[in-house]
Amino acid sequence: MSNNSVESIEDRVAELIGQPLHPELFKPAGSVTQCQVLSAFGNVTVGLHKDVIEALVEKVQSIKTDVRSWGLHQVRAKIVKNFNQCSPGGSFCTIGQVADYWKENGTVEAAGKLWYACYGAFDDEPGWEVKLEQMYMEMCEYTYRATEGRRKGCFSRTIGQRKTDIIKMINRASEKTHHGVIRMKRLPEEMDAKTKFKKRKKGTTLGGFVKLDGQVKYEPQQHKIEETKVRKCLRQVVLNKSDSNNCCCSSSTTSHPKESPRKTKRNLDTDLVAKHKTTKHKTRRLPQTASPASSSSSTASLSSTESPVKPKGPRTARSFEEKQEVTKFKVRRTVNEWKLTSQWMM
Repeated sequence: MSNNSVESIEDRVAELIGQPLHPELFKPAGSVTQCQVLSAFGNVTVGLHKDVIEALVEKVQSIKTDVRSWGLHQVRAKIVKNFNQCSPGGSFCTIGQVADYWKENGTVEAAGKLWYACYGAFDDEPGWEVKLEQMYMEMCEYTYRATEGRRKGCFSRTIGQRKTDIIKMINRASEKTHHGVIRMKRLPEEMDAKTKFKKRKKGTTLGGFVKLDGQVKYEPQQHKIEETKVRKCLRQVVLNKSDSNNCCCSSSTTSHPKESPRKTKRNLDTDLVAKHKTTKHKTRRLPQTASPASSSSSTASLSSTESPVKPKGPRTARSFEEKQEVTKFKVRRTVNEWKLTSQWMM
């Protein structure tokens, strides 16, 4: 083969690769085949020389090998970074050091840290493989062909597969020690007809997250502050503050202890009801006896000690002055309640 023909083959392959690539250019697993390449490039390969097609297949295989190597390096760096974040004082630099740590420490705490570094942290960063795909394609000046219904391209799926390979390598490190295995998927015995299609919540597992010494653990440690824990802490702070205020109030004033707004309002309502009952009892008509003399004497004694009894009849409307007095009383009661509430909350 002459030099001109070799140059023409390389130029033709570079021209084909420079065009927008199909998202299914190659599969993440397995080697690149000629059928896959011809299907990905389509009609532009019709009539090409056999040598050009072979060179094109080799070029696609080299692209896949390069993205696998680049993606493996990026995912390793992410796992090491995540593991250092959940390990106070940790200074792990390589994925081999992380694997050695898991090999020597077969504890639930170590399993929780490793699970978060390999699974939980990636749940907190959705689309991480697509972001790495964009970085790689911009670096190599590759573009995708516009297709309908595409979710992930061959580059992102290949990068995502590297995380699975790294987790397998870490799990193999403990085969000669504690036989610990971290995982995400459920075992067949952990599924039934009701929970078979149940969706997994981010950062959690539906089944066991690790198997240590033949025992399955079902609660992965998140190694981060959860919302429920924050609420409990805030609630405890409020209760401690209210207890300290009550103690200070009881030590400073013994004759008039401070009460809560709800209790104060309940006491006010009780006083009003008692007052109303007393007034109603005073104005109630006494039962008449059979003797007119005794009735007149009782009426005279009542008039000398209490106000005259209001006779029965239709109720009359309140005057303007009476309504004004009732309104003033309600306003004073509301103001007192607000004062007591503000004092209790301080």
